[in-house]
Amino acid sequence: MINRFLLLFAAVLSAIVIVQIGCSTSSIKSQELLNTLNESKLDEIDLAVNECIHDGNTPGGIFFLHIEKPNNEAQLEWVQVYGNKSLSPNIETNSVDTIYDLASLTKVVATAPSIMMLWERGLLDIDAPAFTYLPAFTNDLQKSITIRHLLTHTSGLRPGYSTKGWKGYDEGIATACKELPKQEPGSKFVYSDINFILLGEIVRTVSGEKIDKFAKENIYLPLGMIDTGYNPSSDKLSRIAPTQKVNNKILCGVVHDPTARNMDGIAGHAGVFSTVSDLSIYCNMLLHQGRYGKKLKKQLLKPETVHLMATIQSPKALKDKRSLGWDVATGYSSPRGNIFPAGESFGHTGFTGTSMWILPNEGIFYIFLSNRVHPDGKGNVLGLQRILGTKVAEMKGIELEQQN
Repeated sequence: MINRFLLLFAAVLSAIVIVQIGCSTSSIKSQELLNTLNESKLDEIDLAVNECIHDGNTPGGIFFLHIEKPNNEAQLEWVQVYGNKSLSPNIETNSVDTIYDLASLTKVVATAPSIMMLWERGLLDIDAPAFTYLPAFTNDLQKSITIRHLLTHTSGLRPGYSTKGWKGYDEGIATACKELPKQEPGSKFVYSDINFILLGEIVRTVSGEKIDKFAKENIYLPLGMIDTGYNPSSDKLSRIAPTQKVNNKILCGVVHDPTARNMDGIAGHAGVFSTVSDLSIYCNMLLHQGRYGKKLKKQLLKPETVHLMATIQSPKALKDKRSLGWDVATGYSSPRGNIFPAGESFGHTGFTGTSMWILPNEGIFYIFLSNRVHPDGKGNVLGLQRILGTKVAEMKGIELEQQN
């Protein structure tokens, strides 16, 4: 089993140019880290993913695992590609550079970091009322909703709204700005796309750029995330994993989320496409407190900013725990598995079957990308996400009683 893992590790190293994952760890240090792991869990991860595919819950997927020792002394990175990326209209084998519709991972890969960058620059106040930056959001019932409420899904706004009766980005924003809270802001956690639709518009009103352009210029280009963004170009179409059949046509390169699709593919809650390679760069930046690049010499986000996105920021009285933009411990935290301690990790999921989870104290992040909605919308990877999180914890030797 040890030899097999080293071969896999060597394979990842040899494929760095392809997947753009950097690692300068020596084999000796890698062996030291390997000795701390229960490597048989990789076989169990393989089995779980393949069973999910066999049961028709996803055409395929890509699993990426990053584990390192403190102070970045040694790293192991493992990537495995499974199944197919397409079943209809043609069967197409999956590949490591497949581009996936991230769905709600957009919230944490585009909108939350963009909002936090504007906060870093002193251009907005997290605890200011949202209407400060949204001229149309001025109903008396809306005035107590803050940016923090939107980021933590405690605004009182409902989960979403109909796509009937409006079309285009501007009308989508106008519709969102008419929404009124159903309960007192700060009193209840209700996961809401509307929160992040409004946050995406706040990025525009504050910066002067829509979320697609701002995220590209300020996040994706600096990090070298070359395959990440909204409305992917036609030259990338052959690499994109299709999603669901809508109006007798399989969506491919067009966002799956109907509200984002109605907003010309650009919204704060959904719309970004990416690869496991690009997301690993992004997660690695967060794992290292905003640092990236060769020897982590560059800084994208300040450590205090990453801390706000990695730790509980929702009201203490609420059972469901969220950071600024991210999931920490709620009913949506399936990638956390059954072992990772609540409150010591953060991550997010996407409706199309995407997820990522980060454990700063353990030097771990993992990513699982799939298009479970292809082709008929009936796939389900929630159970698989929980298994993956649990197996990663078991691999590192984290014990269940740590949660108590």
